[in-house]
Amino acid sequence: MGLVCLILVVPFILCASHIGLILAWAERPNRAYASNMTGSGAGCLAAALSLIYLLPHQALYAAAGLTMLGFIIQVSTCPRKTLFPLILIAIAAGSFIFIFPTRLHYEPFKDRSAALAARGSGIEKQETGLHGVVEVIGGPAFHFAPGFSLSCSAPLPPQRGLFVDGNLIGPVTKADPAETAPVFVRCLLTRLPVEILKPRRILILNPGGGLNILTALDSSAIKIVGVEENPQIYKMMAGHMANFNGNIYGRPRVEIIQADPFTFLRRTKERFDLIVLGHGTRWESGSASGMGITRLLTVEGLRMMAGLLTPRGGLAISGPLMHPPRASIRLLGSCY
Repeated sequence: MGLVCLILVVPFILCASHIGLILAWAERPNRAYASNMTGSGAGCLAAALSLIYLLPHQALYAAAGLTMLGFIIQVSTCPRKTLFPLILIAIAAGSFIFIFPTRLHYEPFKDRSAALAARGSGIEKQETGLHGVVEVIGGPAFHFAPGFSLSCSAPLPPQRGLFVDGNLIGPVTKADPAETAPVFVRCLLTRLPVEILKPRRILILNPGGGLNILTALDSSAIKIVGVEENPQIYKMMAGHMANFNGNIYGRPRVEIIQADPFTFLRRTKERFDLIVLGHGTRWESGSASGMGITRLLTVEGLRMMAGLLTPRGGLAISGPLMHPPRASIRLLGSCY
């Protein structure tokens, strides 16, 4: 992290010095400052729009293009003696970008790297947006069934992995639209709340690949509400993967809402017998940088979820076991 900050110091110093010189030498500093602020705002907007349609490493080309455009506008006012060398510098810089193109690099410890290392695995679908790069990775060796009983004789159906920025969100399970749910979901530990509470109304926050929806479908629930925060996941599950997953987002008892779960909890008036935090919810309840914090696992988030439960309702939270179990301890601390 320190090396990254050190590298970023150089362009920031050059940029700040450049702006300072422009304001010092400009005949009308107010216009120069207004142009600088307008350009900054336009750059932020262009960066957001680029990340909606382009992969992160491709969005760098848009930023480089804007920088080159500003450079051309500025050098057009220079004397002819210095204009030609500056144009050559611009051409050389542009050629460098195309000769050494950037690539999207994932660290080897990411779940994505392990999934693609298996024989026969490959990327089947990729979507990009402001919520990250969403990928579906398939292969004959991929299976994901957390809490699956070793004594269960039900076969595991074909599955695909759903990844966001290289991290596994959960599986996309092959299902038959004519069947309620695959039999193996009855052998999952996540089915325990359904068996105990016998809920009629279930809320699933961030259902991700839909494994919790399949578990809820194999119950007596009359209504299953899913709130998916990531629009790319929603689009992929309801579109490209609909035939594979048995159109679970379009089942009669299922209602999927694409919205921020925290905002949904704040605004909804409905009450539920069971609230489930899906596999798409970040399990880590905190980190040194604060990037791993999710509002759903804060005191306020847990209080809001508890307030939407019926008198006999329950809240189900599941996640990976960490060593040391810092996430579990922090979660218990938030609850009490």
